[in-house]
Amino acid sequence: MHDVALHLRKAESLGEDLPIAITLGNDPVMTIAAGMPMGYDQSEYEMAGALRGAPSPVPGAWDVLQCGRCLYMWRTTEPARRTRRDAYPQEFRMTPADIDNAPEVPAIPPLETR
Repeated sequence: MHDVALHLRKAESLGEDLPIAITLGNDPVMTIAAGMPMGYDQSEYEMAGALRGAPSPVPGAWDVLQCGRCLYMWRTTEPARRTRRDAYPQEFRMTPADIDNAPEVPAIPPLETR
């Protein structure tokens, strides 16, 4: 199942927090596949492999960080400074120039060839 809203609704219905993890440097094709509309019986991994023309290079391809939890009822407990962009502190606001001048970091290191 690849719809986080379903997982969140289930956790909320049980009164539980939702365990989460964040990946860094993941394959851009996986990000594309994750955002594609598809049936719940379809695999994002298979879709990514079809787009790439090769299986996903999962082992060692990205770092996974185990984070805390998406807290139950976070939608009603988050202060406005975290959920409303107009309430962000000035030092966290970005301009188009900030984005244009941001460094570019490759998503994954080049694959080794032998």
